Amino acid sequence: MTSRPPDYAYQHRPYVPPTSGLAVTSLVLSLLGFSIFGLIFGAVALPDINTGLKSGKGIAMAGLIIGIIGSAGWLLLWIAASKV
Repeated sequence: MTSRPPDYAYQHRPYVPPTSGLAVTSLVLSLLGFSIFGLIFGAVALPDINTGLKSGKGIAMAGLIIGIIGSAGWLLLWIAASKV
C-alpha cells in the first residue's frame, strides 16, 4: 500500500502594503544633507502610511527626525554666520 501525502489547503499570503516611496525619498534626502526636503517628504508620506495604504512608518519618521535636526543645524549655522 502506498501512502498518500497529506492534502494541504491553499494558504493565502498576507497582504503587505508597499513601502512608501516618499518615505524612502525623505530618508535619502535627509541623509544627503537636503534636510528641509527630507522634512517635507516625510511629512507628506505619513498620512498615507497611517491610513494603511503604504508601509514604512519607521523610514518616514527617521527621515523626518533627521530632517528636523539637519534643518535646525542649518538654521543655527545661518544665524551664527550672520552675526559675524
